[in-house]
Amino acid sequence: MDKNTGPAPIDRMRKPRSDRRWRWVLIALMGPFALAACQKEGEDPSTVTPGTVLPEIGTFSNLTVGNYWKYTKNKVDSNDVVLETVRTDSVYVAGDSVVNGATYAILRRAMDAQVTSDLELWKDSLTFLVNSDHVVRFCSAPLDAVIYQEGLGQFTVLYNFLVQSTPVDISVPAGDFSTYMMHAHTISFGTTPEVPAWKDPRSHWVSGVGRVRYYEFPAGVDWGYRYDLVSYTVQ
Repeated sequence: MDKNTGPAPIDRMRKPRSDRRWRWVLIALMGPFALAACQKEGEDPSTVTPGTVLPEIGTFSNLTVGNYWKYTKNKVDSNDVVLETVRTDSVYVAGDSVVNGATYAILRRAMDAQVTSDLELWKDSLTFLVNSDHVVRFCSAPLDAVIYQEGLGQFTVLYNFLVQSTPVDISVPAGDFSTYMMHAHTISFGTTPEVPAWKDPRSHWVSGVGRVRYYEFPAGVDWGYRYDLVSYTVQ
């Protein structure tokens, strides 16, 4: 499908994370036990959509060479109100590479029409979309269960990532979409200030399209960046 309405693809690849971060994937058939474990106290279990089955992970990742996605990078406040549009970014699938016997798609990025040296390696693994650093970008199953954890520093902040079974409707320049959101519940320990809920990492995905919205939140500021899909080409 071709939704290209702008210039050549441009985007910025996230830099490698600090060595002070630690992470792991919970690869387990967690089923209802994990769902019960991650359910917040007092949460109404009726809000969990029963029997939701997402399409296979490849329909969300779309790692065919030539696919690309263009985004606007917006600076937003704590209410998700746009303060300014920073630039137009994009990401495209440039080829593949073998790492430790596994084949990954090469995702290249650029910004403001200038291709950068930044790249990331992604692959589909069972129901997970992961990169070469074992970071989970999205999963199609299990839903409503913690599937990935990431910590910052000496166990001062813990991010528990899950994918919601309940669709979230959003509007971006590329159109209106019913999305599945991967987000993190953030827990702070010790003297570390509580991370506000509006800074919880999250991204929105659509089968047959890919990632249509995602966020980045720099530390120590009262704003963040929201990337909204402008156009895309998916084969």
